[in-house]
Amino acid sequence: MTDAAANAALTHPEHDVAVVGGGPVGVLAAVLLAQRGLDVVVLERRVGIWDRPRAIGMHPPALHVLRQAGVLDRARSAGRPIEGGSARDRDRVLGSLRFEEAVLSLPQQELERMLRDRLAALGADILREGAEVTRLEQLNGAVAVVWRDARSSNAETEHRLTARYVIGADGVRSAVRRAIGAEWRRLRGTAAYVMADVESPESSVGRSSTLGDGSSGAGLDGESHGAAGPPLESAVLWFDREGVAESFALPGGRRWVARLVPPHRSRPAWLPSGQGAASALALAIRRRTGAVIAPTEASTFIARQHLAEPMVKGRVVLAGDAAHELSPIGGQGMALGLVGAERLSRVIAHALRSGHSGPRTSNDHSDDDDATLATWAARERRHALRAAVQAEFNMAMGRAAGPFMHALRSAAIRMLALPPLDRLLARVFTLRWLARD
Repeated sequence: MTDAAANAALTHPEHDVAVVGGGPVGVLAAVLLAQRGLDVVVLERRVGIWDRPRAIGMHPPALHVLRQAGVLDRARSAGRPIEGGSARDRDRVLGSLRFEEAVLSLPQQELERMLRDRLAALGADILREGAEVTRLEQLNGAVAVVWRDARSSNAETEHRLTARYVIGADGVRSAVRRAIGAEWRRLRGTAAYVMADVESPESSVGRSSTLGDGSSGAGLDGESHGAAGPPLESAVLWFDREGVAESFALPGGRRWVARLVPPHRSRPAWLPSGQGAASALALAIRRRTGAVIAPTEASTFIARQHLAEPMVKGRVVLAGDAAHELSPIGGQGMALGLVGAERLSRVIAHALRSGHSGPRTSNDHSDDDDATLATWAARERRHALRAAVQAEFNMAMGRAAGPFMHALRSAAIRMLALPPLDRLLARVFTLRWLARD
């Protein structure tokens, strides 16, 4: 960039904010910023929405953010509330919880569609698909974003835009994180899982019910629900000696997840794929729960945890999975990303509206505790570390166990499900602390 072009970009950036990444966190941030009247552009590498099963749990703090974005009513209409859950050892109930405020089960791809529709209503040209960011250039009052258009006949041609701030919400393999040279620090906790979504048009899944494919299923809890079994609005975890198995309500079905046990403590190259993954899940579910499912396909994944250091460099800010990768077991990642994006939108909007030429520092006075990027990053880091510890606990509780440790784990679950610990545990699982802190 020439000195004249750089000076022009400094004086008149094309956009207030450029968001890199068109997933739920990036699009939510763009929606909230556009609602505040700011000029926003979103650059997304993919074309269209990836339709593979991903996150499903929208915890109460995330639902409050969706209300601000104007999509909560639509989300609730499309999703299923999970009002509580139970822990089991085969057909024995170890404990159950009721949530003060339900977790909404809604597939991530459906949430992305809702947020993109909302973004389109705010500005037809905000989202640019097929835009692969290759590098960033920090200027004195803006950031230059260099990108390529994958949909163009000449995909190697570089394009450039400028913005006063850049939000990197481009996922675990973030190009923005690499561009600012942030460290990707490994946190404790890793495990392998296999999962599938199984359609079930029935209103419940129980001792004598079908699972949507004509196969029978064991009861999801030991309470008296009659032949129809418990309602779909539930989460059920089976703690077996071979490892945990989980089942969650979905719109029109259930998600099934099982911890995979590596043979002879080998490294994760052994993960099954294709029909092998579906067979591995069906076998694990039958052995650990007694339920019979017949998924047509299943996916495997390794749950890992990382934290970006730093999350802020100059006018570039990392958000969502680009800033912190958390195990999906427990659903903390989506909530943390959405809540963090909402708070970040307030920080940036405050800086732009108050006429600051650069990011506010922690020494700047403000009545708003979130008015500095330094304060925002410190809080986001604190939340990520707390969520990572919670996810690590969840993974540890779900590992394979010998007879003694299995008995000890079952006794601990029974104790945690008793008053007053049950209410505290329900609040922890639904991430109520994320809204208070």
